[in-house]
Amino acid sequence: MKSYKKIFNELLKCNKCGYCQEVCPTYKVTKEELAVARGRVRLLRATLEERFSFVKDPEISTYLGSCLLCKACVENCPSNVQVTKAVEWGKNELWQHHGVPALVKVLYRNSFSKEGNFSLGAKIINFYQQKGLRKLSHKLVLKVKSLKELEEIVPEVPK
Repeated sequence: MKSYKKIFNELLKCNKCGYCQEVCPTYKVTKEELAVARGRVRLLRATLEERFSFVKDPEISTYLGSCLLCKACVENCPSNVQVTKAVEWGKNELWQHHGVPALVKVLYRNSFSKEGNFSLGAKIINFYQQKGLRKLSHKLVLKVKSLKELEEIVPEVPK
């Protein structure tokens, strides 16, 4: 019960200002209120207030699952709401009731759990972003709308 109270108190700090909307990669793509930190806070709060249920309302997983846990919302939040911690808690609650999604299992086993793979992926993205390949790809063959949309949601990778 203690963790519920801690999460709930964290969610109460949200003043619904919308600054998270400006930086949320999933909101930029979906334009759905529940896909931004403010919407996820509302969902989690409603669950803790027993207006929704992780068991009876599995569609909650759509919005919690789409969170990239990039912490852009946390860095931009004037109230310093730790949304990613709350979303992680929510995902764990969902997974306890509905199991871990197959894609998540594959990613954790084959990518995220191996430091070398994750570092290599970050280096490839950084190389693409820093060495002019992005501009070159836009001028040449890769003028695919979906590629540009994908680039918009990929955060800049530090050197």
